[in-house]
Amino acid sequence: MARREGNTGVTGPSVWLGGIDQPAALDALLAWIASGGPTRIDEPALSLPPVLHSAILGIGTPIRAHSPLH
Repeated sequence: MARREGNTGVTGPSVWLGGIDQPAALDALLAWIASGGPTRIDEPALSLPPVLHSAILGIGTPIRAHSPLH
């Protein structure tokens, strides 16, 4: 999960989560996303619901996908 600034298109670091197949974790993740997800582009885990703190696998650079045509 990462935050992208709409006006600049800049994407901050990603929060990598595991164990999201557990119902409580999945429900918390979906509710967090529905409420807007990360509130700060530079610290995406800062607003993560407490139930997901143990699911954090890491924080790092977001994946950049490119089309073979570009």
